[in-house]
Amino acid sequence: IVIGIFVLVCALLLSSMSSTQKVKTDSKDLKKEPTPKLPAEPCEKEPNLVVQVPDTSNKIKWPELVGVDGKEAKAKIEKERPDLKLVATIPSGYMVTADYRPDRVRIYLDEDGKVARAPQTG
Repeated sequence: IVIGIFVLVCALLLSSMSSTQKVKTDSKDLKKEPTPKLPAEPCEKEPNLVVQVPDTSNKIKWPELVGVDGKEAKAKIEKERPDLKLVATIPSGYMVTADYRPDRVRIYLDEDGKVARAPQTG
């Protein structure tokens, strides 16, 4: 019954959206706003300001780290993807939750502390 009501409400919303009055737009009627100008000189208050730009490559897997020391692997992943909320090393035999988080990387280690399988987000 709940699903039926939901479908009915969605259908009503869609039909009301399609019957709304269309707005006529003409390119010559649109006003073009000027682009704001950025300052040409560096910031005087903080001359040593460093802006950290997040990694745009969105790398999600690191197969090249298999066999590398766990601490080194963690440092490399954190350097390449500073936007990740959690990069965790998981010792051999430890249990983990089955939830999926794209902002997390688990690094599974063998008995020697080396990366056992390719770390990936999730």
